[in-house]
Amino acid sequence: MKILVLTPGSNVPSTRYRVLQYVPWLERNGARVTLVAIPPDWLARWRFFHKAAAFDVVVLQKRLPQPWLMAALRKKARRLVFDFDDAILFRPLPDRGKAASRARRFRAAIGAADLVIAGNDYLRDLAAPYARKTVVIPTAVDPAKYDAAAKARTRADGLVKLGWIGMPVNLAYLDSIHDALEAVGAAYVCARLKVVCDAFPKFQSLQVEAKPWSEADEASDVADFDIGIAPLADDPWTRGKCGLRTLQYMAASKPVVCSPVGVQREMVRRGVNGYQAGGSEEWMEGLSQLIRSPEMRARMGAAGRKILQERYSLAGNAPAFVEAVCGRP
Repeated sequence: MKILVLTPGSNVPSTRYRVLQYVPWLERNGARVTLVAIPPDWLARWRFFHKAAAFDVVVLQKRLPQPWLMAALRKKARRLVFDFDDAILFRPLPDRGKAASRARRFRAAIGAADLVIAGNDYLRDLAAPYARKTVVIPTAVDPAKYDAAAKARTRADGLVKLGWIGMPVNLAYLDSIHDALEAVGAAYVCARLKVVCDAFPKFQSLQVEAKPWSEADEASDVADFDIGIAPLADDPWTRGKCGLRTLQYMAASKPVVCSPVGVQREMVRRGVNGYQAGGSEEWMEGLSQLIRSPEMRARMGAAGRKILQERYSLAGNAPAFVEAVCGRP
């Protein structure tokens, strides 16, 4: 079976975690996989989409071509699968300029696909009115990448590192808990904030350790955290997020403090593997308890890794992905 995967780009997190890590599983099931970044201009896309007839399956990952281009792809593809892990018919707040256009392209893409793979139930429900068939496959993480961090440890330097990893565009969510983090820095001299990104925030009372993101260092950087933080706003865009950074923290056996938004409500169980925090006081309370107790961090981190292994691991989700794409387990 020949499979063509059309992606936004190989370094995009959704491509790496929702497609690339499944390629070996597809190949073990006899598939020959070709990955291509979708050309940026419409003419190049139109010419390339005409080549889709040479493949048994075409997987379109997250992109929303113009409806007439989507129709051209549908005409050429023998079987078309659409995968997405964000509420891409919306725009992140406060940018609403192209929301109507995106919604039209979303309906066209969903309607053209033989199968839609959604990253969570919220996304499935957005797609369902236009889709022929939908299946939910959560974003998954390979816990083996984080095995070096699986055992609880105590820092020799006495520091407690709060950690956040993400893209610069998402730093606004970190800024949304600025006051709570300032309060943590003022209350606990041992606290540090490690930010793994390509841009970095500034605080008065909380020291920031800036670490540029790289794929090679991603697992070890998360392993260096003591507490993972995952703040989010609550809006139609964020409710569709699939909780990748939260899953990374859990894979590395780190307790999590997060906003109770979208799938994070399911992933983080209060008092089990972390805390959900809806405001500054709850952020301060959750972080304070974890900063003060290394035993609690170890216990909750181990519980989080167990939850990940049961529900969000690569090995656990790969058979469903192979079956969805190839039509067989």
